[in-house]
Amino acid sequence: MEPVQRDQAIHVALYMRELADWIDEQLQAQAQISRLSQPLPKATGIPVHQSVHLT
Repeated sequence: MEPVQRDQAIHVALYMRELADWIDEQLQAQAQISRLSQPLPKATGIPVHQSVHLT
């Protein structure tokens, strides 16, 4: 891998693009963890298990 040459615009642009992609991935992962760690909604009063009687 070639080191970044700060005096070449293409190197800086590629570095910034990679950095932006990495930051985006980190934010998406953090948002997903946040969603997964939310408490479940409260019960609505409907029983989870009801017997069904067929006649």
